[in-house]
Amino acid sequence: MVPPVQSTLLAAAAVTAIVGQRVYQSIAPQDQTQPYVVWAVVTSAPGNNLSETPEYDDQRVQIDCWSLNQAQARQLGQAVRDAIEAQTHIVFGPWNDYEPETKLHRWSFDCEYWQDR
Repeated sequence: MVPPVQSTLLAAAAVTAIVGQRVYQSIAPQDQTQPYVVWAVVTSAPGNNLSETPEYDDQRVQIDCWSLNQAQARQLGQAVRDAIEAQTHIVFGPWNDYEPETKLHRWSFDCEYWQDR
């Protein structure tokens, strides 16, 4: 089961005001116009117990907000955070980074989804 990150972000007016529809799972297209958001499930573990099959999966999702402008990456990250926190919790971050090769600023965090099977 895929967590509802894509639909959550595309339904958030504050996010789409900055990126439009540029929200991607796992990887953005090469030479993508900035700013944009990339998200990926980075870990997933079943909710195991001793008596029956798991009823849920615990999925950790990393969300990266990219922009050529540091302030805009932060603003996008805050809009994404607000949209995601309406559904689940941030469990790590935020942190920021810069990629000299692409000249892109990144604002990132991890959140956690408990997905029923």
